[in-house]
Amino acid sequence: MAGDISPQRRQEIIMKATRRGFITPKEMAELMGVSYGAVTLWVKNGLLKAEKEDGRTRIALEDALAFRRPTRKLSASDVRRIREMAGRFSHADIAEQFGIHPSYVGLILRGKRRENVR
Repeated sequence: MAGDISPQRRQEIIMKATRRGFITPKEMAELMGVSYGAVTLWVKNGLLKAEKEDGRTRIALEDALAFRRPTRKLSASDVRRIREMAGRFSHADIAEQFGIHPSYVGLILRGKRRENVR
């Protein structure tokens, strides 16, 4: 997962995308602080509109800037799967798969959240 980027890098990405009129999924991932895979999943699932041109995925700049990271509720089966994945995957990888924050994965695994799900 990408970390925080500097204000200069953020501005550089936005300026470059403004000149082109679109942003790439890789740039979108860097701006949002998520992996490239997360952005492609958002596109695949219809949460983020993108188009292909010359074999490359492009996201309209206005769509990218208006986009808000999806949030979701976890079902009981999701919580069970998270517990099963513990030890084999990092909290960040699990969190990305379920659209939650890595610290919430830790809370689930320590029994501080969703303790009623067995």
